[in-house]
Amino acid sequence: MTTLTQYKADLISGMDERRKSAMDIVSGVSPELRVHGDQSEWTVKDLITHLTAFEEDMVEAIQAFMDGEKYRLDLHGKTNIDDFNEMRRVDRADKTWEQALEEWQSARDQLRGVIIAFPTDQLETPFTTPFMQKYTLMQAVKGCGIHEKMHLTEITTALDT
Repeated sequence: MTTLTQYKADLISGMDERRKSAMDIVSGVSPELRVHGDQSEWTVKDLITHLTAFEEDMVEAIQAFMDGEKYRLDLHGKTNIDDFNEMRRVDRADKTWEQALEEWQSARDQLRGVIIAFPTDQLETPFTTPFMQKYTLMQAVKGCGIHEKMHLTEITTALDT
């Protein structure tokens, strides 16, 4: 039988393993590599800052739930998520590669912290996430992993072309 402490430890361990694999992928890649070919200007660095922003949003969502507040992603007047993501890409474009990687790790550290602090009696209670859906803590963490994997696949695909 898994204890609640082990449950959280397993979530964090899985996140850490996935992040190590992600770092192995991005550490040997040019941060300026375009990941969508001619479709957009998005680079590897842009995807990392995007992943960072998304994890920061997830931390805010989890923290809002723990504080008994409703979470709502502020789209800053944008009418769709693609426009919002592009606005944030442009806003973070001045980050150096080192800053992007440091902030990515910092967001992961913050996510780890809210998982540890998450009330164990609420593990099965859905809350509003940046995915615009209600998820339990495990579903939210899995969602972050799926999101990261999707963008890492885009990076590895760009390397192969």
